[in-house]
Amino acid sequence: MTDSAIICSKKKCSHRMHESELVTVKSDGIARTQGCPKCGCESYYMMTKGQIKWWENKKKVDCKSKLERLREILRTATDLHVIEEVSAIINKIEYQLRIES
Repeated sequence: MTDSAIICSKKKCSHRMHESELVTVKSDGIARTQGCPKCGCESYYMMTKGQIKWWENKKKVDCKSKLERLREILRTATDLHVIEEVSAIINKIEYQLRIES
C-alpha cells in the first residue's frame, strides 16, 4: 500500500486522509481494509495534485489558527497544570509545522 492522498467517495463526508492510514483487519485468514473512519464508506478515490495542495495548505492554516487560540489560553491561564499541558501541545504543533515546511 502506498501513501497516496485519498478522499472518501461520499460527497457529504469527503473525509481526507492518506492511504497508509486505512486500517487493515484480518478475519478468516482474509485481510480487508476498513472503510472511512468518519462514515464507514468503503470506497474512496485518489486526490488530484490540486486537491492535495489545497488540503496541505488547509492543514497548515488550521494549525496556525489553533496555535493562536492556544497562545491566548496560555496568556490567561493561572493553573500550573493547564499551563504545562497547553505548552506541550503548542510545542507539538510548532514541531509539526517545522517538519512540514
